[in-house]
Amino acid sequence: MIDGTRSEFAAARAALGGGPGPISFTVVHEAGTLTCSGRLTGAFDGEGDCRFTADTGFERALEQRGLAPDDRGDLLAMLLVDATVELADGLTREGVKPKDNGDLIAAAALGVTPDYVRDLRSEALVLTRVEDAIACKALGVDGAYVRGLADAGYRKLAAEEVVGMKAMDVSPEYARAMNRAARGGQ
Repeated sequence: MIDGTRSEFAAARAALGGGPGPISFTVVHEAGTLTCSGRLTGAFDGEGDCRFTADTGFERALEQRGLAPDDRGDLLAMLLVDATVELADGLTREGVKPKDNGDLIAAAALGVTPDYVRDLRSEALVLTRVEDAIACKALGVDGAYVRGLADAGYRKLAAEEVVGMKAMDVSPEYARAMNRAARGGQ
């Protein structure tokens, strides 16, 4: 389904949600332009063709950051998930530089933003790689969770440890209870 919250997809969503008949729409993004036409048999049901034209300036900007796309499919993916130069630069500023365009695509797809990375940082979590931020986001780790771990006495955990705790459903409350039990219930 097309993300209806992104303004660049508004025309596509409106066209695809219509009744039977011919349709066409264009999606313009920093990564390039997607132009589609076809025929609907019903709302969001039909067939057609799309053509993607990459933006060469965007490609150059990615290359300058060491994030050159492997192929045109990567650029189309960047359009679809809203991977931008601003996102790449923001993650780099936060100390979790994407190592390749796949990292940038994954971060955008999951909503790993500079704000999210800042929110994760606490005494409990050492975060230095975008892959770790992506793993945290995929498992639903948020700032409140890592701050709760810090309040429970956990400090400087590797992201793998935090992700493992979240995957095992270890809550900060559970961690505090286990600490009390280890001290003999005090």
